[in-house]
Amino acid sequence: GKEAWSGAQIAFGLVSKAVVAVAGAMATAEAAAVALTVKTIEQGDELNRLSAQYGVAVETLAGMKQAFKDNNLEASDLNAALRSFSNVLGEAMSGGDKAVATVEALGISTEKLKAGTLSTEDAFRIAIDSLSKMENGYGKAAISQDLFGRAGSKIPGIFKEGSKSIDAASKSATEMGNSFNKVEQQAVAKLDDAMDELSNRVSGLGASIGKELMPVAADIVREANEWIKANRELVKQDVKAFVEGIRTAMV
Repeated sequence: GKEAWSGAQIAFGLVSKAVVAVAGAMATAEAAAVALTVKTIEQGDELNRLSAQYGVAVETLAGMKQAFKDNNLEASDLNAALRSFSNVLGEAMSGGDKAVATVEALGISTEKLKAGTLSTEDAFRIAIDSLSKMENGYGKAAISQDLFGRAGSKIPGIFKEGSKSIDAASKSATEMGNSFNKVEQQAVAKLDDAMDELSNRVSGLGASIGKELMPVAADIVREANEWIKANRELVKQDVKAFVEGIRTAMV
């Protein structure tokens, strides 16, 4: 009887430990899944935002981002390069002499830019195709710097074969799972909106609970104020005695 009971206890203990271990593993897996999902949303949302901002396809941006990463550059460098390039195009459309001379020297038509028949992505491809055909030297570096800002000096090296380099990088990003097709882009946008809504609802719930508790909190604060006012001398005496006790203990 005792041996059977002891064996049962051991078996129960082993089962309990196994259940705890499985539960812990499941919790860890769930946390990892949530973290991975959040990271994916952030990655997709960043590409969607840049695509809308600069008029460049998400798949192309994913390739550019991959190419920049392979050359020890950050996503912020890509953003800065696209912002600089977009600004130059804007200045060219406004008739800025230097900008017009720069873009037209690379084969980018200001007339097509003004008419809206040439996208930022197409203009970017024309620019790097032209740069890839230029001899290395100060002139090439200067134009690239004027177009792309601080990352300009590295752009020709990143896209040595012009737009073909972009296509190769985009293909690589897709194969590695770092790109998003149109269906995935829409899924990212919907999930991002849903998470924003959840965050707003949780925030609103907290505010609603806080509003309900405000009268109770006000009563507690008022009662505390009244107690302190009524027992001020007692509190002072107790504090004085407490400090004197500490002093005595330290001597």
